[in-house]
Amino acid sequence: MVKIPESELILPSITIQGMVTILKEMGVKVEERHVTYGELVRRIRSQELVVAASVGTAGIMNRCQKLLCVDKNNAVMATHLPDTGHPVYTKLAEAKAYYWNIYKEKAKLPAGMNLFKYVL
Repeated sequence: MVKIPESELILPSITIQGMVTILKEMGVKVEERHVTYGELVRRIRSQELVVAASVGTAGIMNRCQKLLCVDKNNAVMATHLPDTGHPVYTKLAEAKAYYWNIYKEKAKLPAGMNLFKYVL
C-alpha cells in the first residue's frame, strides 16, 4: 500500500495516521512516498493498482468504486475499478471497522496510537 505524505497542500490527518497504524499492525506493508499523476495513470493502465481509497475527517475511509483520471481537456486517460477479491481491498474494510471499534471501546488501541475523548 502506498500512502501519499502530507504536504503544505494536505493537512496532517489523524485518521490517516490511525488507519496506517492499524494496517501495519494487520501486517500490511505501507510505503509512504509521493505518487505523480503520471504514475497513477500508468499503474491503472497496467492494472497494478488494486484499490484507491479516500480518507476524510472523523474516521471516514472509503474504497473508491471507480476512479477516472482525466487530462487537461477532461478526456478520460484511465479508468480504475477495484479488485474486490484482493486481500488489500478486504484489509482496508477491516481497518476501517477496527478504527471505529476503537472509538466504541470494542477494540484495543494499537501501540503508537492515541485516543482522545471529549465530553461536551
